[in-house]
Amino acid sequence: MGENENDIRVQHFSLLKSKYKATKYQNSSPLSFLYLILRRVDFGISITDLEFQYLEANQLFKTIKLIKSGFTSKQYKKTEFQEAFKNEFLALKTKYKVPKNFGFYFLHPLLFKLDSEKILTNSEIKLLEDYNLNETLAIANQIQEFAKLKAIYHATKYQYFSRINCFVF
Repeated sequence: MGENENDIRVQHFSLLKSKYKATKYQNSSPLSFLYLILRRVDFGISITDLEFQYLEANQLFKTIKLIKSGFTSKQYKKTEFQEAFKNEFLALKTKYKVPKNFGFYFLHPLLFKLDSEKILTNSEIKLLEDYNLNETLAIANQIQEFAKLKAIYHATKYQYFSRINCFVF
């Protein structure tokens, strides 16, 4: 993601947080799980129980109330936004080795979390196991191992240091 594109996403996230009364959420990174949730809501796409649990865990009760009341400035039917969202999901499925015929959209937040290099919870790992997504699980394990190494070697303060751009000598 280019610097300019990142700035645009940060601004967009800020606008969505304001619109959906989530301004007390401190993280402004477009890699935040909340950004994915608010984008889905703004596109008129229903969110999952897992996403509602995330909102509750972050005490975003006004946001939950707005979403449950059906608040959106526009309800989108099959639009370019939904198409872009679908394309993002397909790209994540490819990147994380999810079979092309596996069409469960509840995986989108989980794949987005992996793409943000965040560690999966035990229930998310169990979900991958239950659906025999072994290659995806292997990638999730690599991310977890890399996070441990970053912590051991105190490399966690480097924002752009990831397992993808790291070379082993």
